[in-house]
Amino acid sequence: VDAGNPQATLPLAWSIKASAIAPSAADPTNAGDTNSFQWLLLQDKKTPAIASENTNAFTNGQAFSIVKDNLGIHFGQRDSDFGAETPPNFIFLESNFANAISPRVYKTSTLRLEFFYP
Repeated sequence: VDAGNPQATLPLAWSIKASAIAPSAADPTNAGDTNSFQWLLLQDKKTPAIASENTNAFTNGQAFSIVKDNLGIHFGQRDSDFGAETPPNFIFLESNFANAISPRVYKTSTLRLEFFYP
């Protein structure tokens, strides 16, 4: 979030792995990049539907918000891309600063990962 203009935000993505080796950075929306499949766009609970960005409004339990379930870690972009991996598992974050306004300060007050167990 741009500290001077809270309406200006940068896209964030996450990836979970079975090792501490970070995946190659990639734009999750670029199907031409062979590394893009392993990154999932991170949505904020307040994310609205944004047609110009092909973004759906956030809903609890949507596949892109599930990091790990009873089948394992969410390793790819399809809703069914879950697979078993032995813990510990490592979560990585990336952001695309290509459209960032410079010089500006971008920050967030809270980044929360919530765990739900049915």
